[in-house]
Formats: sequence, C-alpha cells, structure tokens
Amino acid sequence: MNETLVLAEYVARTRFDDLPAEITERAKQLLLDHVGVALLSSRTEWGRIALKYAQEFSAVGECTVYGQSWKSSAQHAALANGLCARGYELDDSYEGGFCHPGAPTIPAALAAVEKRRGSGRDLLVSMAMGYEVMGRISRALGRELNKIHHATGQVGVFGATAAAAKAMDLGAEQITNALGLAGSMASGLMEFTEDPKGTMVKRLYGGWPAQSGVTAAWLAGAGYTGPASIVEGRFGFLRSISSDFQLASVTAGLGEDYQVMHTVFKPYASCRAFHPMVEGIVELREAHGLTVENLERLDVGVRESIMRQQVVYRLESMMAAQYSMPFTAALTLYRDLADPDCYEDDIVSDPAVLATARRIHANLDPEIDAFPRYAARIKAQFKDGRTITVVAYDHRGTEQKPFSNADVVAKFPD
Repeated sequence: MNETLVLAEYVARTRFDDLPAEITERAKQLLLDHVGVALLSSRTEWGRIALKYAQEFSAVGECTVYGQSWKSSAQHAALANGLCARGYELDDSYEGGFCHPGAPTIPAALAAVEKRRGSGRDLLVSMAMGYEVMGRISRALGRELNKIHHATGQVGVFGATAAAAKAMDLGAEQITNALGLAGSMASGLMEFTEDPKGTMVKRLYGGWPAQSGVTAAWLAGAGYTGPASIVEGRFGFLRSISSDFQLASVTAGLGEDYQVMHTVFKPYASCRAFHPMVEGIVELREAHGLTVENLERLDVGVRESIMRQQVVYRLESMMAAQYSMPFTAALTLYRDLADPDCYEDDIVSDPAVLATARRIHANLDPEIDAFPRYAARIKAQFKDGRTITVVAYDHRGTEQKPFSNADVVAKFPD
C-alpha cells in the first residue's frame, strides 16, 4: 500500500459535509483553546520576538496574527501564530503519539484559508484533515521518536501541510507532492533538555512546521514535486526517524476513527507527562493534608522518557522549570498549577521551591512505563512517619475526563 497516497486522496476528497457533527464541534473547541493559548504566549519574550518577526513582513498584509491590528504574509503569520500557540505549554496534545497538533496545524490552515478568502467551514475541514494526518503519522512512529527528536517539531509539518493543502483545494497528486516536500522540512531535536536555560527553541516547534506547511502546499500547488512515498518509503520519514514504527497505523480506520477525538486539552502549563502527577499531589494535599511543612520525601514512579530527560534540578528559565519533573511537583505544593501564570520567572529562583524540589525523587516504574497513556505513582513520606501512595491515571481534559467549552474558557484569565 502507498500510505502517502492514501492519506493524500483522503484529504483531497473529504468535504465539510462528510464530517460528523461531533468532529466539527470538537474542531471548534480546539480552535477556541488554541487562540486562548496563543494570546497568553504573545505577551512573553519569545512571543514578542515572533510578533516582531511577522510584523517585518506586514506589508503583505493578508493573514491574521492573533491579537494584532496588522496582518502579515501567510507564511510569517503561520510562524508567529504557531510559535505563540506552542509557547506556553498549554496547547492541545494528541494522545496516540505524544505530540501537539494544534500549534502547527491551525495556523497553517488559517493562513491558507485567509489567503484564498475561504469560509469558516473551510477552516474547520482543513483543521480536521491536518489533525488526521499529523495524528496518524505520529502514532505510527512509536516511542523511539522521543529519544532524540521532538515529536511536534518533526511530525507537525505533515499536519500543517495537509491542512494548508486542503485549504488551498489541492488535488490528491498535489497533496502527495506537498507531503513529499514536507518530509524534508521536518525538524526538531531534544537538545534543549540539556540546557539549564531551556532556551526558546521548543516554542519554535509550533511555528516552524506551520510556516513550512504553508510553503510546501503552495509549492506543490504551483507544480513543485516531492517523493510520493515519503511516509512509507525505504528512505522515507518513518524509517529515518523510528526503529519501532507501525506502518499499518497510518491508515487503520481512516474515515471512521477521527484523530481530533483523540486530542486532549492541557489544564496545566507544564509538560503534559507531569499532569497525572500534579493531580495526584493535589489529591495528597487535599485528602491527606500534605504540605511543604510536613513532607519528608516524595517518590514519583514515572515512565522511562521522564527519567531520561526531565529529572532536572538546575533551572535558569521558565522553559526549564516547565520541563522539570521535580520542580513541577514541588511547585504544586506552593501554587495552583491551573493558573497559567504559576511558572512566572521569579518562581524559578525561589529558594523555598528549589529546596522542596530536592525532596522530590523519581524512579522508573515498570507499570507506569507500560501504561499506554500518561500516569504517575506518588508515594508521600510524612514527617510524622505516615506513608501514603496515590496512583494517578489520565488527567482533566483527556478522553477519560473530558473538558466542556466552559472548562476551556476557564483555563484563561480574564
């Protein structure tokens, strides 16, 4: 089977009226969440840099940049919007492949729809196709991807390309070429986890694929060609990125099992792998009286990827703090992590929080590592001698504990 062509043909033939109502409603909910996160991020240092970059190209003022009175070119609006959407650790997340589809996909869809003066229906079906392609390629990669490559940075360009190509009303052959071009634009490494400053590059993993997706779709629409087997080929994306990929996952259930329904909302501005842990600590705090003062030690059973990348105590930035498991666990005892401003920069150097983080210890838990979704086992040792263990599966905003529209709105301050 030519999986690349199957995806391209599906994107080309699917119309808004083909989508079940629950799919378009979920797309609207994801759009609401996406814009809220991007607006929050636009006030950060990295958000302001992205806006300045897009404004440099505002003479070609055809596409919206969130929260701004001016417009920019399609590619530069997509980059700024995607970077801001990825810039606060609150954007949506795909359950099947541990990536964040909204940040690269929605800005590409919006820019292409606006450029063609399309409709809201065009935007929603383009979004749905972007989530579909990105989710399916992401889930096919397996866990090996995250050891070196960042999933959103790598896979995001395929979702963005599919979304932009749909918005441009390209045919199957053109979409196949666009995806072929996108494969050589895929990028995103995990080296930022080795830098105590965290750096800003992880935020770019929403913007760069969005811009690249618009570019790939435009080039293909103009006749530029790319390899027709980019997904499944001998030197294609799956084989170049993962050693345990599952090719059948790319097309299984296509047209019936919609990936937007497997996309979840993030209630906390941290790495989503920590979300069950956060809610487990909240349970220990509220049900068992755990406090900073009476905590002797906290042991957290986690998956292998956290052990490898995120047991970090040396922090020099908000980004590094959001990606640190011990710091996030400690912060949960000081602040409400549902407040998106809980990671403001001054807290990163707070001596009390940093000292508490030293009482947080991670261990590889085989049961947690084998669980198909994020989970954590939290064992609290109290100074009075008590030991209480909580196992937390899933979190608010997942398929198991879904968000309403009101829950999405409540994420953001007035």
